[in-house]
Amino acid sequence: MAERRDPRDTFGLGVASWGGLGKEHVDRQDPCWQERLPFERVRRTKLYKKYVEAFVNRRAFSEVELLEALSYEDFKQGCVYNFLTDGDVDALSYLKAIVNRHQLNELLIATWCISGLDWLTLAHWVEEGRIGRLAMRLSFTYPSFYPDVWQRIKTFIYEHKGRCEAKCVKSHGKVMAGANEAEGFYFTAQGSANFNTNPRVENCCLQFDKGRMNSRGTSF
Repeated sequence: MAERRDPRDTFGLGVASWGGLGKEHVDRQDPCWQERLPFERVRRTKLYKKYVEAFVNRRAFSEVELLEALSYEDFKQGCVYNFLTDGDVDALSYLKAIVNRHQLNELLIATWCISGLDWLTLAHWVEEGRIGRLAMRLSFTYPSFYPDVWQRIKTFIYEHKGRCEAKCVKSHGKVMAGANEAEGFYFTAQGSANFNTNPRVENCCLQFDKGRMNSRGTSF
């Protein structure tokens, strides 16, 4: 007789996909379950390192936890940081951690949408000089979904000629790429989250490499 499986058990883990994000009862003494413990939803941030100085994997369930985890050490060139988050963690959360450490001469943001509050944060950073030049690539539907914010963006571009630009394109990509050449600092962020609040499971990969930053920047 074929073994019955929960239809939500996509990968045959014995519980809901993602190994325990659901509320199904499981026997945590089961050796098979022990192998899946790193994926269990726990209300704390964990740090996993693979290939020392190369890959760093982290989990967080709120922006505060994420920022606290990122404050433990500075980002290192040549390293890749992988994140799995669940809660009020969006693309801006990662950018906050970077801008708090490094002034950026240039920054590219490609995202489907940016809320009014998030745009004010970016505009403030440009005015402060924490971002030298800002380029944005938004969805071609953005002006119709966020007409008020789009008008503010256009006004800001006019008032800060040469320091900010924005284009609406047919793209659903979520990418950030920035640099401070004087410090030899280069980064790329690729993930599933928009700048708007994302109250769900999201992923992000931060890569600190000049070649990767250049390739992502030229793509947009």
